[in-house]
Amino acid sequence: MGNPAWAFLMLIWTLLCFRVSANGLQDLDTQVQSEGFKTLRHKKTGIIYNITVPPKYSGVTAQVMRLRTGSLKRRGVKFNEFTVPKGAFVEGNPRSIMMVYKNFGHNSSYFSVTGYDFVAPVVGILVYNYSVTPGLESQALLKLMAGKDPISIQIPIYVSGVSRPSCALLNSTTGGLDKISVLASPPYICNSNQLGEVSLVIHLTSSAPEPSPASSENPTEKMGKKGSNAWKIAVGAALGGIAALLALVLLFFWGREKVDKAKIAKMEKHADNEETLQTSLIGNSRAPTAGGTRTKPVLENEDST
Repeated sequence: MGNPAWAFLMLIWTLLCFRVSANGLQDLDTQVQSEGFKTLRHKKTGIIYNITVPPKYSGVTAQVMRLRTGSLKRRGVKFNEFTVPKGAFVEGNPRSIMMVYKNFGHNSSYFSVTGYDFVAPVVGILVYNYSVTPGLESQALLKLMAGKDPISIQIPIYVSGVSRPSCALLNSTTGGLDKISVLASPPYICNSNQLGEVSLVIHLTSSAPEPSPASSENPTEKMGKKGSNAWKIAVGAALGGIAALLALVLLFFWGREKVDKAKIAKMEKHADNEETLQTSLIGNSRAPTAGGTRTKPVLENEDST
């Protein structure tokens, strides 16, 4: 088996870790979206409402707002850290949309930014078609694109002493890193052509500053970190079981291959012990011929002795 099998196993492990993180983010989006549609029933347009987030998503807060696309294009909108300038448009041009805002606080376990560390909360807005037929809400996700001017996002940094952070635009489906750009000087404002998840990060080669005393003494944040660690432990245990099962499957196929090779070797050895056919010269080439004994002919009228 050797190195190729081990490399394959490590690849499977990495993909499983990434998939678990992506599935957790998609499950959160699905539940928040559903709660958003319920919250906006018989509510006013242009007003921000809080959404109840299940306790298992520790540290995550959510809000929702309904807008008419015509008003959004003429006036733009400001939703917490996000400022969408006038001229923005939504794909499909629906009559009204639902904007779902999420703030992940210190819980960045849903996102993967290899080589970087978060210095600000991950915040994001997803847009849904509020004019969709009831029962088809899961198909209502839309893209909101900026017009002439980009969408700006001003995110507060939760650690002290940070200089020149980078703006990280994150994939709203997989949690991976889509784009990163260095911010030269305060105020640290990210610019984007469309809505999604955004945060501020620093490169791991530079020493990350210690959290400020105010943030470290916040009991809500401490509870969020404990919940995040418990979630990571549970995921690690599940992945360990899956890895063990994959190892057993690989061992089974390796043993089966050995048995098949032994059978083939035995058959080849048996074939080598068979009698070799004689060869005869036929024309200008030799061909195998079977040896044999010719029966002496007997004439019918020959007298028997």
